[in-house]
Amino acid sequence: MEEHNTVRKEADNEEVEIDLGRLMAAIGKHIGVVIVLALVCAIVTAAVNFFVIEPTYRSSFTAYVNNHSREGDATTLTSGDTSAAQSLAYTYAAIMSSRSVLVDAAKDAGLDYEYDDLKDFVTTEVQNDTQLVNVYVTMKDPKESYAMAKAIEEVAPDYVSDIVDGSSMKIVTEAQLPDEHYTPHRGRNTAIGGILGALVAIIIVVVMELSDTRVKSEDQLEEQFGISIVGTIPDFAEAADGDAHGYGYYGHSSKKKGGKS
Repeated sequence: MEEHNTVRKEADNEEVEIDLGRLMAAIGKHIGVVIVLALVCAIVTAAVNFFVIEPTYRSSFTAYVNNHSREGDATTLTSGDTSAAQSLAYTYAAIMSSRSVLVDAAKDAGLDYEYDDLKDFVTTEVQNDTQLVNVYVTMKDPKESYAMAKAIEEVAPDYVSDIVDGSSMKIVTEAQLPDEHYTPHRGRNTAIGGILGALVAIIIVVVMELSDTRVKSEDQLEEQFGISIVGTIPDFAEAADGDAHGYGYYGHSSKKKGGKS
């Protein structure tokens, strides 16, 4: 038996054979549909991202937090100081996003928001194995985002030093006014929409091909069932239309010499 590019699965003593070549040929035959659906999904995704989803803007700053375990020369740090500061970094991050800090910062920035809204705007992140804490403020207005981030810069150090004895906080990277939106990621989302559209089209083509059990050619009959073709019955409907194979309107051509039938 000839070897074919197939995937076989045995279940209940029955063998199910899927011809990968046949599926690839079906996809190639309907490649136009795949491309069209991919383009449609990409266009719809882009339209939603540009005209429906409201963009947000992010302003952020990075703070260096430190814990001095002894009085005296505060500029000299021991390994114990560094280790303690790294362990407390998450505490500092929680303080900077606490109710007291956010409410005071919003008041200083002249923003009229409740704490439930402010806590959704502000997120913190501790950089791995460092004493650095990133503070992100994401809002729909770039100026409000910047104003809130700058206010937290001013308010947070006093709260940190008051709550954690012997601690200090310095701003490493100051907040900047965002000049472009943070979300949505329009290019990436559009590309993902196009890819998903193409995948959906391919799945539809494959399902339709697998569900079509009709035998469409002699080669397919021999390949799927191992049946050798001995002969074929002509299509009399085509023959009646005067097609090839020497058939006329009444079956075989019966013209005689001299043009009489």
